[in-house]
Amino acid sequence: MARIMIVWELGLGFGHLAPYLELVKALRKKGHVVVFAARDVTNAEKIFGREGVVILQAPLMLRKATNPYKIQNNYAQLVHNNGFSDPLDLLARVKAWLHLYQYIRPDVAIFDHSPTALVAARALKARRIISGSGFLVPPPGYPLPNMRYWEKFDKAQLQRAEDGVLAVVNKVLGVMKIAPLAHMENLFDADEQFLLGFKQLDHYPQRPNGNYLGNFPMANNAAEPQWPGSAGRRIFAYLHPFKTLPVLLQVLNKFRLRTIIYAPELPDEFKEKHTTEHVVFSAGALDMKKVAAQCDAAITSGTYGTTCDILLAGKPVLMFPQNLERIMVARRVIGAGAGLVAPINRPNLFGPRLRALLTDKRYAEAARGFARRHAGMNQAWQTGKMLASIERLLPASAAPDAAAPRKAG
Repeated sequence: MARIMIVWELGLGFGHLAPYLELVKALRKKGHVVVFAARDVTNAEKIFGREGVVILQAPLMLRKATNPYKIQNNYAQLVHNNGFSDPLDLLARVKAWLHLYQYIRPDVAIFDHSPTALVAARALKARRIISGSGFLVPPPGYPLPNMRYWEKFDKAQLQRAEDGVLAVVNKVLGVMKIAPLAHMENLFDADEQFLLGFKQLDHYPQRPNGNYLGNFPMANNAAEPQWPGSAGRRIFAYLHPFKTLPVLLQVLNKFRLRTIIYAPELPDEFKEKHTTEHVVFSAGALDMKKVAAQCDAAITSGTYGTTCDILLAGKPVLMFPQNLERIMVARRVIGAGAGLVAPINRPNLFGPRLRALLTDKRYAEAARGFARRHAGMNQAWQTGKMLASIERLLPASAAPDAAAPRKAG
């Protein structure tokens, strides 16, 4: 019996939790203790509450960054804005993570978007696994690669920015009497990487190689889709609010498309006002396997998990990306030929882009090609690969009588 710790520090949503549900079940079935240090313990409880997992609150950044970057061009600038700008603030959270490690004493630790936890892990004897989508695991390099790779950039400027972040990290490591990092790429030194995605959709197309384990719909008891109307094409939309959204809804009604929209951030008044015989809003999460299988196409904000779900079913996607990560996803989908982008500030393009997606057979064929290419990959395959990697890393002396986390000493 071993202690497996899963760590999630930054980011929102279930994308940092759901990919590990089947893995946790497999680990618990083998008798291992699983501890999840989560950014959002409520969402962690929703996913793992019945799985015998110990859920603890992850140390979080509560102060605003000093001199934040308005435009972030690489991962070093991203973490500067998320707790790496002030040495005292970073030191306090690194110490908090060290106390957690001393309490849990993991044999293997899995880090999902957890840069501060990784700084503290430099003093951790446990084997380390870096996990997450390609966006969360940048390829090595000095400076770390430009996330806006399609734009011209000043490499020297990125190096200066990264050196500033590195100085803060190494100051903290010095106080803790831990060896410094040579470059920020060393933050991701680990025994194993789990890239929870597909090479064709990797946010960083310049990555030379990677341990791609796919991204699949979570097996759950979510509701089945109830499509409005009785005839016509079916469209699933997972959207975040934007000012021109009413124009998109008008287009969907004009085209008489049987549309289900999942948009939990929209107020009920908006949903009631825009519900029609063709367009309805889902009250809760839906079974994405069934949604993807039944729809003809999808509309998303460029969220990685949902986009993968739809493409794995061989359906094309129209995207309305609103942040850098989603723009990176959208560019990869366009590169694969399986979708289009409609800029939210160009509502005149909503109708033409949606019509093109539905009438030009090349988009659907590219999506089906993506599905065929990854047909041998599924949740069970992913879980098996992750479990095998973890068990290879376990020490022979992993505590056989462990039952729960306890204080060291």
